[in-house]
Amino acid sequence: MNTMKKTFVTIIFLIAASITKVIGVPDFYLLTVGESREPYAMYGHSAIRIVDTSLNMDFIVDWGVFDFGQPNFYINFARGKMLYTTNTQLYERFVMLNDLHDKGVVSREILLNDGQKENLWMLISYNLMPENRDYYYKFIQDNCATRPRDLLEAAVGESLCYPNVESALTFRDILHQYQQANLWYNLLIDIILGSPIDKIADFRQQMFIPEYLEQGLSQADVIDLVPHPLLGEPTVVVEKTPLKHTPIMLAPQIFFLALFFVYLILDYLKKGERFIKVLDILFFSILIFFGLIIIFLWGFTDHQETYNNFNILWLNPLLIFPLIALTSKKGNRIWLIITAGYMALFALLSVTGLFPQSFPYTMYIIILIILERCYFGWSKK
Repeated sequence: MNTMKKTFVTIIFLIAASITKVIGVPDFYLLTVGESREPYAMYGHSAIRIVDTSLNMDFIVDWGVFDFGQPNFYINFARGKMLYTTNTQLYERFVMLNDLHDKGVVSREILLNDGQKENLWMLISYNLMPENRDYYYKFIQDNCATRPRDLLEAAVGESLCYPNVESALTFRDILHQYQQANLWYNLLIDIILGSPIDKIADFRQQMFIPEYLEQGLSQADVIDLVPHPLLGEPTVVVEKTPLKHTPIMLAPQIFFLALFFVYLILDYLKKGERFIKVLDILFFSILIFFGLIIIFLWGFTDHQETYNNFNILWLNPLLIFPLIALTSKKGNRIWLIITAGYMALFALLSVTGLFPQSFPYTMYIIILIILERCYFGWSKK
């Protein structure tokens, strides 16, 4: 939908909101879109459908709209200053687009009394006003799922009751459930996100994921004159298409294991020195690059999830010294001993629970490669 059409639908919505007390109140539905392989849609999507038969209107309100054409888009994205907007879209178009992209859609009616519906109607109307519609997206704290949750809590007030459920899941555990279709992306996220996402996510906090929002709100009750569930029974609007997973032979663990054995065989046979040198430059340069990325995301952005990232202890710019020792005749081989000792000690400590962060399993294979390079690099000097 182009900008003019979006603006038109929003204007009609605001006009409808202004006369709702005269005509009546609409019905609301929580729409949950399933996950996709695309990084921006990997965790699914949430929206609220609004149906007003008296005005013959049926549209959705969406808190997950962003514009690639906004000034400095990629710079702002990297710095954690990603501007999202609240927008409206015709319901039929919303369903058509998700069906076209093979994304499942589930609908649940939001069961509110007239007063609560009017509250939600007014809150959404206020949210859509030009001065209120834009917000800075936060991966966990403020997104397309948490916004509907917060508005429902405000509309229902103290009558909304969540179950007393204890959780053992961390934010990282939840993210892993949606990243398994793309194992390389899963590794990337495990590397760039720090210890804040290794905290336990309580019942309410889990709703930063759209499917968890639906599951959580389906367990919530409204303590009204007649207590009842907040959500009605689910209706499948678009069937969910199973995602294609990364073939196991292309998984990062298999790739790095293969790289380890390539190094080991060539070093044992004392073959391919030039090829090994090129591999060393590529391998260590990539590790150093990600170390710089970790430093940037931790120290120079507003991404709270990337703070206190203990991956910097094994992915850091200091790997330049063993690289120089391996590829340059003037390199000091003492760096190979220091690096090997440090990496071995870190690997041992990482499994003790000393660090408040979960490390990717692939890390241990990469450390094994570093140890192999240090050993054979030392023996060749």
